Amino acid sequence: MSLRDWLSKATNKQQASPEQPSDSETAPEDVSVDTFAVKSKTIDPAHFGEEPIFEFSRSRVVSYLADEGYKFSFDDDGDIVGVWDGSPFWFLFMGPEGGFFQVRGRWHRSVGHANRTLALQSVNDWNRDRIWPKGFVREEPDGTANSIYGESTFDFTDGVTDKQLHYAINYALQCTLQMFEHMGTLIAPETGEAPED
Repeated sequence: MSLRDWLSKATNKQQASPEQPSDSETAPEDVSVDTFAVKSKTIDPAHFGEEPIFEFSRSRVVSYLADEGYKFSFDDDGDIVGVWDGSPFWFLFMGPEGGFFQVRGRWHRSVGHANRTLALQSVNDWNRDRIWPKGFVREEPDGTANSIYGESTFDFTDGVTDKQLHYAINYALQCTLQMFEHMGTLIAPETGEAPED
């Protein structure tokens, strides 16, 4: 099943009442899933075609990131990590056999305790109005500040085509960066930080 088909099916389930299923085959108009520009390419999820499905693996993610020229490394846990627009992103493999793929980013700006309520409200509004990424606010372990995270999770337990994998990675990165940019318009920088562009 393509990402477009899955998204349409998931969206239709959410919109349909239990007594009367929706006959719509497309996502709502306010959710754009038709095309996605990445590195001056356009990927249309409707044209994944009959590409073969392969087992999902860490090596496929590493190969794609390297082939695209993205800079990344491995953290102490062995997770793939890179930085996009100043924000760190982790590529995580979850589930019993690592078939659930998660792209998680942390906004490069921290949020002080004075802005925590605003951050929580802003992220809640994001989650209410958009499908991806899921956002959350977390107090950092040292207790001095809060961080805003965005994450997108994909179920690849039954395998994934190359195009679907590439689409998922780029879509997760772009959507999360859009969320961080949006947060920058709502949450004023802490004293001493440069304002967002």
